[in-house]
Amino acid sequence: MKYIWDLPDLKPGIHYFCAKSAFMKNFTIKLSGFTLQWTAVFLLIFIIKNVSARADSGQAVNQRLLRLNKLSKKFWQVSLDSSYIYSKEAVKIVEQNHVLNEEAAKAWLYMAVTLFSEGRYDSAGYYAEKGLTVANKIRSMWGEGFANNLLCVIERRKSNFDKAVEYGLKAVEIRKQVKDTFNLAGAYQNLGNLYSQIGKPLKAIDYFSKSLELYLATNDTAGLIMTHGNIGNLYLDMKDREKGKEHILRSLALDKNKGLSYADGTVSLGTIYLEFDKKYDSAIMLFKEAKFIYKRIGIDDGIATADENIGLALIGSGRAKEARKKLKNAQRIYNSLGDSSQIASIMLSLGKYYISLGMIDSAEIYLNNALELSRKSKKSFVMNESLFQLYKINKKRGNAAEALEYFEEYSKTKDSLETGLLSTRLADMESKYQNVRKEQKIELLTHEHDRLKWRETQFYYIIFTLAGFIVVGGLLVLQKRRKERQISLQQEKILKQEKQLAEQELETKRIKQQEMEQEILFKSKQLSTHALNMVQKNKMLRDVKQQLEEITRKINPEYRQNLKKINLLLARNMQTEKEWNLFKMYFEEVNQNFFKNLKNITPALSTNDLRHCALIKLNLNVKEAASLLNVSPHTVKSARYRLKKKLGLKETDSLNEFISKI
Repeated sequence: MKYIWDLPDLKPGIHYFCAKSAFMKNFTIKLSGFTLQWTAVFLLIFIIKNVSARADSGQAVNQRLLRLNKLSKKFWQVSLDSSYIYSKEAVKIVEQNHVLNEEAAKAWLYMAVTLFSEGRYDSAGYYAEKGLTVANKIRSMWGEGFANNLLCVIERRKSNFDKAVEYGLKAVEIRKQVKDTFNLAGAYQNLGNLYSQIGKPLKAIDYFSKSLELYLATNDTAGLIMTHGNIGNLYLDMKDREKGKEHILRSLALDKNKGLSYADGTVSLGTIYLEFDKKYDSAIMLFKEAKFIYKRIGIDDGIATADENIGLALIGSGRAKEARKKLKNAQRIYNSLGDSSQIASIMLSLGKYYISLGMIDSAEIYLNNALELSRKSKKSFVMNESLFQLYKINKKRGNAAEALEYFEEYSKTKDSLETGLLSTRLADMESKYQNVRKEQKIELLTHEHDRLKWRETQFYYIIFTLAGFIVVGGLLVLQKRRKERQISLQQEKILKQEKQLAEQELETKRIKQQEMEQEILFKSKQLSTHALNMVQKNKMLRDVKQQLEEITRKINPEYRQNLKKINLLLARNMQTEKEWNLFKMYFEEVNQNFFKNLKNITPALSTNDLRHCALIKLNLNVKEAASLLNVSPHTVKSARYRLKKKLGLKETDSLNEFISKI
């Protein structure tokens, strides 16, 4: 593993060495030569520790990079937001620690993949170039191949087709050198997509054919999914519905993960229902399914593609007004991504939308924009369709010269000399695919033939031994039946025991339930009795207190002080906290979490408020509550009025009903 550490990071250590050396030199002048040896030992130990610390740090950084890169790649098909977070952290570590190894190259390149998937092509190109630079410096053939392949795709999306071809061919060359069959097939696939987009189907099919051969040879399911999808789309471009649908269905049947490739295949299948079968509701359903997958992963251009196709299906079904929202949303996303080929496509769709509304002038503006952009981005399908729609508009207006001009250009691009050759190449590739399948079937049949021959040679041996097997088999069957009978009886016995146990458990639960109900009833009685005793005690003490107060006013002053002490003692007994705590304990056993729930509703409730709530819960009236709390009924009424306000109840609301439900 390689790391680059800047010299300034080493300077503090060098200064320390110099200072220490000067100190030790002066020290050794004063002491013996023996000390000089110890100085050298100390310096050596310090240097070893410093180097070891740096090595340990480098290893830790590399391990962290490895983990972050794995996580970033893992989330490509699941959540681009998560992938971006991990890649951003990995790039930050690379920059802070000046790391220069294959994991550093992956950090830059994986960030580029994430940004590309989000449609941020310029930023993706920047990070891909950074990754390529690192790969070149460390001479990583894997990194160079990955970076060139990625830059091919990025430049294709940016409509820089010459650059895209250059990067794509470089990726193929590198992967051929290292004999990387798997990634070489992917490079062929990208070049096929590139040439297909720029209107060179012959070259596209050549590269798709090479890709298909490699994927078949390695039995790569993911590659076959992608290749079948691309070949299916080529057939659809040639208006061959049956062949196109066959390959797209193969692609979908192979895809068990229902990720990005599945969404792309679903869009292609929806296009068949839209353009060939005119089954608009079925098409809309498929486009919505694809949109759901794109949304889950975070593929913005996929969402836009789904919305654009839904809009076209709505136009076809006569729901043009509903289509406008979908098409405008697709236009907004395409404009934010800056992909001219996709913008050209949505311009064409909006042109068709305005044609369906009879707004020909607006349609012509959008179609001309689509034609201009498709010429720049070499989007052949959009260019052909735009020319054809403009031809129809001008023909309808009676502009014969302009209509003829558009039609001639449309015919020239449509009736290319390559069409016949393309059909031949596709047929050749289909033949190769079928031949590989036939070879696999032949191998299977050969194996089956060998097995049959072996069986024939063993025929007589089987005849002689068959009787013995029948006898032994009969005995085994009898023994098996006997054992099955025994097992059946045992199972019946076990089931009976299990049933008895279940009934016992139910009975035990019923008894426990009754005990709990009786316990709650007992505690409720305890609570009621305790509350009643408190009421009676307070009433008795209050009566005694009133009589003492009357007596105090009538007797001699010299006895009044003693009576006042007794009166004070009575007042204290009427307000003892011990009894309230005992009351609270009984109350909470019967009404679990009552006070906690009240606090959750209104945290500002005081202890006195909680007491009033508890007495209301026990259905004590104002007079009984006043006697228990040793206050006047008017005080209880006021306290309940304030409590109602604290609980946020209206004047018409019943406080008793509210408390009873808690």
